[in-house]
Amino acid sequence: MKNLAPIMVSTYSRLNHLKATIQALQNNNHAVDTPLYIFSDAAKPGDEEAIAKVRSYLTTIKGFKSVTIIERKTNGRVQNNRQGIAQLLKQYGRVIFIEDDIFTAPGFITFMNQALDLYQDSPDILSVSGYIPELDTDSHHVDALLLKRFSGWGVGFWSGKYEQIKAISLDDFEKIKNSKEQTKRLNEQFGEDLFNRFRAEALGHLDGVDTRACYLQFVKNMYSVHPKRSLVQNTGNDGSGVHSSINDKYEVKLWDKTENFVLPAKLNSTAIIDNKVASFFRPDHRDLNPMVITNIIEQLNHKGIKDICLWGTDIMTDLFLQEATNYSFNIRCIMDSWAETQQTHRGYPLITPSQAIQQGEDNFVILSFASRLKMKSIAKKLSPNITIIIYEDKL
Repeated sequence: MKNLAPIMVSTYSRLNHLKATIQALQNNNHAVDTPLYIFSDAAKPGDEEAIAKVRSYLTTIKGFKSVTIIERKTNGRVQNNRQGIAQLLKQYGRVIFIEDDIFTAPGFITFMNQALDLYQDSPDILSVSGYIPELDTDSHHVDALLLKRFSGWGVGFWSGKYEQIKAISLDDFEKIKNSKEQTKRLNEQFGEDLFNRFRAEALGHLDGVDTRACYLQFVKNMYSVHPKRSLVQNTGNDGSGVHSSINDKYEVKLWDKTENFVLPAKLNSTAIIDNKVASFFRPDHRDLNPMVITNIIEQLNHKGIKDICLWGTDIMTDLFLQEATNYSFNIRCIMDSWAETQQTHRGYPLITPSQAIQQGEDNFVILSFASRLKMKSIAKKLSPNITIIIYEDKL
């Protein structure tokens, strides 16, 4: 294989995750022919020592065609990722992007480059991904699937296509929200989790390429190419990832195929596979380790708090409500940042955090994992007198 796409690794402070990611890439076929670029984000206050250790390790990496280290001077995960991708797309016309919690199988580089070569000129294909959930696809006679759902875990982009991924506006979201047909199509063909993610993007609570790419594929009828068995394992679902909770839902058995992937010139999507994907991403108990809810309940009991307002409307709230039946909590309301007048959730009044403060509520239980620190910061700004309970790594 010639002129292989560069691989960009984005990293911050997780040295052990990073080492596993690099070692897995070194074990890939064609690693020695692949340019590696590592974008090291600058330290937040207090993280200087951890970042210094990461950057010291980076200078020892070998086993690739070249190793280029970019040490950013300012901190910003989103900017680190997007500026790096844009830089390499401009230079090479294509790029394979992975974060520092992506463990790749030895055939990852081969598959990604074969697909990037073959489908570059297909206008309806946005990207190539190395990840796919366990979907029982062994009966497929080709080695790739065309999915409506985007995955950013080990993903390849082309210039001219990546730039189509844009922010989701409030008007964009309202068009989906106000259309029963569009909402049904989104839930059934893409996954029920995306409605809330689109809303969070539109309201500025999220800023993620993966959500925006899913939106683009939804509205433009575009697709992503995936191997029929996963060549990527995400190791960040241990609570260390920015947008990942603690769970094992996404674990896969990595494919051991390394060369000569069977990729047809024309791939077709199938409703059966799309339904399997949508079903897999439907929020359920697998999205959260039970220890997270236990952790929060232990804090409430330790502090003797009984009257509470719950902040969140996703699976974590549903799991808390199920477990709370075993305790004597008085759940006064459920909060949502974009709650509308006279709404309810699971039989409880649904109001905004500001409205909860106005009616005298002062015990907020934040039921989000990925956004918990941001929500805590918002709550503190709303009122310094609130008692805030969130998942704590150490009690």
